[in-house]
Amino acid sequence: MKSLRNWTIVILAVMVCAGAMIVSAVASPVDVRAAYHEQDGRVTISGQLSSEAGKLVSLQVINPLNQLDLLDQTAIGADGSYQFSYVLKQKINGTYFVNVNVEQSDQVLGTTFEVKVISPPTPTPDPTTPDSGDSSTAAPQASIVEPEVKSNPHVVVDSTSGIVSAKLEKEAVDKAFSTGDSQLVVEIQPVEGAKQYQLFTPASMFLTTAEKRITIVTEFGSITIPNRLLGNVDLHSATEVGFVIANADRSSIPDDMKDQIGHRPVLKLSLVVDGKAVDFNNSSTVVTVAIPYQPTEEELKDPEHIVVWYIDHAGEVLAVPSGKYEASTGTVTFRTTHFSTFAVGYQQKSFADLSTVEWARKPIEVMASKGIISGTSDTSFQPAANISRADFMMLLTKTFDFNADVTTNFRDVHPIDYYYEAVGIAKQLGLAEGQGDGAFNPNEQISRQDMMVLLARAMGAASIQVAKGVASDLEAFSDKSYVASYAVNDIAALIKSGFVEGSGNRLNPTGYATRAEAAVMLYRIYNKQQNQTVVPDAPNIYFER
Repeated sequence: MKSLRNWTIVILAVMVCAGAMIVSAVASPVDVRAAYHEQDGRVTISGQLSSEAGKLVSLQVINPLNQLDLLDQTAIGADGSYQFSYVLKQKINGTYFVNVNVEQSDQVLGTTFEVKVISPPTPTPDPTTPDSGDSSTAAPQASIVEPEVKSNPHVVVDSTSGIVSAKLEKEAVDKAFSTGDSQLVVEIQPVEGAKQYQLFTPASMFLTTAEKRITIVTEFGSITIPNRLLGNVDLHSATEVGFVIANADRSSIPDDMKDQIGHRPVLKLSLVVDGKAVDFNNSSTVVTVAIPYQPTEEELKDPEHIVVWYIDHAGEVLAVPSGKYEASTGTVTFRTTHFSTFAVGYQQKSFADLSTVEWARKPIEVMASKGIISGTSDTSFQPAANISRADFMMLLTKTFDFNADVTTNFRDVHPIDYYYEAVGIAKQLGLAEGQGDGAFNPNEQISRQDMMVLLARAMGAASIQVAKGVASDLEAFSDKSYVASYAVNDIAALIKSGFVEGSGNRLNPTGYATRAEAAVMLYRIYNKQQNQTVVPDAPNIYFER
């Protein structure tokens, strides 16, 4: 496990409405106060709560680099008060944001505190530097800020095209990473009238084998890029790599999609190598993207239906399964393995045959809106129908956003099959082992216990923490003896962690899983893995936020 310092959670946009108080019916925060003590760098956060001593209060502090500075919990005192005290990891100039919320309440109360650090004077510009004589003008400096390292790359604004460019010199990059940290943040300050922000970096940064990541923050959106991202691009003779974040041209978007997108953001990401555009796609590595977004009042009533759409060169629109609104940061985040055009959307997809499974309605509708599950037609879901092994594997890989280079597959899974890639990814990552004869039996209905085993393996591959399960955890179920030996610990772990519930005192492990049951289980895990910071520790599996 890498240190917290090396795997800093980068929150990629300034929080909105940080001081707004939302009243909750369950132990709502009444107030929150934050005091910073300049002498020793200590921060004290305290407040008074309306009720229920003993409940847990959760605290999140975000530093001016939009990184997590503290995540902690404490219990409400007998008098309804609470208090946290800690020393800043590092004094960074700017505004720190504080979030407080209470156990069993999804409401958040926020405040801020300021830190001022005396910095050395900014060097005077060299008067001998010649003026280019074109329409480009010097802009406010972009800042590269990594703990213990600060640098200011040169920024140029082309007022005619609206292109804002910043450049990192190799010396600055080497210095930034010389401290041993693996995260470099470059924030390009907003420029009025800008249409595109671009950052140029030395190509050598993406040739090193050491784990490094760079986050580029702009007003349009932010991207976090691992240095292994360009592993399938020949950079040995290249000098410079450029990353472009732009407001997309909407003229090529189909009219019906324009209506659905409305005024929501549309972002275009692109890559250039030595000035030439590169059509980039790397299935084994992901870029994490965050787009600042303020939902409408109607959207805030059901924010799980805020989605992300990928718009390809032909104008076809595909849902991005990982797209999700993050209320704590005021951003829509998603993961992608390619640079393309992406739009924020809102979709409430439903089916006409869900009245018999009200317990599964919301999971089905949310997962369908995000493009993870599909109906058997535009209006029908057939929730009570059994699900095949192949179809469940497709849902599993989409839910976890698994990617891998499919080099081999099972003997009964062929390239023409719609599930070929999903099953191949599962095989490559060791989730699916087949039936012992090299076959997968893709059209066979999947049992509940096999579905749970696959879920447990996927969660393990994604480093999602679950309680350790043992056979005694199944004692309450009358049909525990029907659970296969290979499935006991996995099923026990999912039950103990609250992902799986029996029907009364029965598990029905050998019964076939229905489409509704699969949707509910995957929905629970989808929300778990979307809200948990996951550190990659297995080849070709990358979960980042």
